[in-house]
Amino acid sequence: LFGTPYGERTPTRPVANNAFSAEHVPGGSSSGSAVAVARGFVSFALGTDTAGSGRVPAAFNNVVGLKPTRGMLSTQGVIPACRSLDCISVFALTVDDAAEVAQRMAEFDPRDPYARADAVRFDPRPSTPPLQFRCAVPVADDLIIHEPAARETFARALETVAAIGGRISELSLAPFWETAELLYQGPFVCERLEASAAILEREPAALHPVIAEILRGAQRFGALDVHQAYARLARLRRECHALLDRAELLLVPSTSCFPRVADVLAEPLAINSELGRYTN
Repeated sequence: LFGTPYGERTPTRPVANNAFSAEHVPGGSSSGSAVAVARGFVSFALGTDTAGSGRVPAAFNNVVGLKPTRGMLSTQGVIPACRSLDCISVFALTVDDAAEVAQRMAEFDPRDPYARADAVRFDPRPSTPPLQFRCAVPVADDLIIHEPAARETFARALETVAAIGGRISELSLAPFWETAELLYQGPFVCERLEASAAILEREPAALHPVIAEILRGAQRFGALDVHQAYARLARLRRECHALLDRAELLLVPSTSCFPRVADVLAEPLAINSELGRYTN
């Protein structure tokens, strides 16, 4: 019922193979959607993205992965992971295709309690591309890319941004990462438990053992922990907004690594956490 950013955590076999290497993970949890687009079975596909489940498989299969602002596309009927963060994501071969699909799907849905009233005006493409814009990238200590080829690709991306008018500056990702810790390592993991407590109690075998372990870990938090986390989140939100005000674009790697299937099966929690470093 619940997948992960590496795409191997599912009760249904076989899992989708990465479009380029069967030894490497396809990314998840929406791995099937990404692979279907990458292999040309469909022109576009939908998935979900709470903390990386759409953008990670898009990166690993060389397609575009668009996660809209939450509430733009209705999540009615989606099995929830974290209701307040869940999003429908779009997979496509080009940015224009992904944007067109998202724009046509954007519609206010009163059945979705997180739906946005301004959804119908959603279009991620600028009407007039700017001649110059400010682009922020992580400071050197926060730019973690383990594969040399991926580091070279990111460097080329920066050159492309500069060539089309981007003025590049660095910023610290520390408050962003501190925020991310609240999601799956802190009290906000309780929201995952809220969405699946009945399954955990009634039919734990329906959950992957690692997922069940994460959900049981959420039971150690109380109401006070959650409210303290909300206060901490408010402070971090203010810090993150101040940093984002310094640029129109924040450019980061999709992931810091591209692991093999055997590696994630041996260390599922550690690698899963690492894959969400930037998408969380």
